[in-house]
Amino acid sequence: MDAGVRVSLRLDLSGYGLFDSGDEEDARRAGSAIVQVHSLADPTLVVDAAELWEGQRPEAFGPRARIDALLALRRAARVWPPLGLLLERPVPDVLALTESELYDLLGSAATRLDAAGVAVHWPRELARTL
Repeated sequence: MDAGVRVSLRLDLSGYGLFDSGDEEDARRAGSAIVQVHSLADPTLVVDAAELWEGQRPEAFGPRARIDALLALRRAARVWPPLGLLLERPVPDVLALTESELYDLLGSAATRLDAAGVAVHWPRELARTL
């Protein structure tokens, strides 16, 4: 485990599947996974990866926060390959999810990610029924 940070995925399903735009790509998207960065030294410090890359509160997470977050994502991509797409981006912040990826997270992928140290946070309104 890296000394500075860990990552988690916050699932956002709002706005998906509510409107049919006619766009084939929109039809394949079922939601998004937003990467969050957590301080290991202070569990109350949590920030979206986009904010960390923008330079917001870098001192709170330490000088290696971005590197540690990328290492954590690389480990997570070994157990759930769709996360590898984030590693190809300049800012590994949001992963658009297909319906099959979302179902995979409902199944064994979330368990594998949890074992790799990456929690998956479902929307509160769904968490009770899941």
